[in-house]
Amino acid sequence: PLPTKIKRDITNIIIKIEQCHSQSIKSIQTNNRRKIMRQYGFIADTTKTKRQNILRILTSKLANEFTNLPPKLAFHDLTTNEKIPKTTKNILGLGTKFCIINKKPIYNWIKDAQQRITRQI
Repeated sequence: PLPTKIKRDITNIIIKIEQCHSQSIKSIQTNNRRKIMRQYGFIADTTKTKRQNILRILTSKLANEFTNLPPKLAFHDLTTNEKIPKTTKNILGLGTKFCIINKKPIYNWIKDAQQRITRQI
């Protein structure tokens, strides 16, 4: 049998080794997370499905992160106490060239349908 002082010393040494080991594991995990984030821009949640991860990542990104738009977009904010959401800022920063114009359909399907009906009658 070992004396109690030696048992206590061994226990303390084991506890210190475990603490050091857990700190080094945390450090490695943190470094790996940084590398993954830097390289891919996101970290997948292993508790979720691929679909859930994709939805989470895509909904958290702004539209300009998926396109080759200039990084700095400017517009005149004339509001005084309002905070404009990032997505709105991105759209306003695109300028008037981004305005969506509803064009008239090239194919007039209503007229075509009327002509077919009259032919069948």
